[in-house]
Amino acid sequence: SLNEGSILKKFVLPVFSNMPYRQKESVSNFILDNWDTLNVSNGLLDMLKQTPFVKRSNTLGKEIQFVKAEEVYDPRNNFLNGIFEKGCSCFPAEEFGRNEWLEKLAILGLKNEIDKDTFMKCAREVEARNDSAKAIILFEYYSEHFADFYNNSLEFIEIFRGLRCVPGLLNDASISLYKFDEVA
Repeated sequence: SLNEGSILKKFVLPVFSNMPYRQKESVSNFILDNWDTLNVSNGLLDMLKQTPFVKRSNTLGKEIQFVKAEEVYDPRNNFLNGIFEKGCSCFPAEEFGRNEWLEKLAILGLKNEIDKDTFMKCAREVEARNDSAKAIILFEYYSEHFADFYNNSLEFIEIFRGLRCVPGLLNDASISLYKFDEVA
């Protein structure tokens, strides 16, 4: 039998990417408004995980793109929020940045954990912005979670060593960013 969840799964979500913008918003609103009854639908959560229906700003911040929940970071994570600027293309945009959506997106794969790849993206962000305050946040996180990153992975160490993201005071100057090799 067809219920709202199975209709979404069979007919709506497979063509979501081809829908006009307003129709995409209507589908998203429907999902949010009916979450409690929809999330029990057989296979719907898996389909939502695979559907790019989450809004994020593009890199320039002007246009909206639709991506999978697993392609954006959770702005409720203090570390991520400290590294990336508000409105960054790495966070859900517009209504998807509100708590009611973030709770649902967490179930669908919203990134909240800091793995090696996420940490490296953060380190590259610090280097690109040349921001010593963000570098301090990064270095404190690295110090507190060293065991999570150190597992004899030479690739991680080599890449991290090459990034200019370590805050340091050399020669009584102001805090600047250095590579590990420059301050070790």
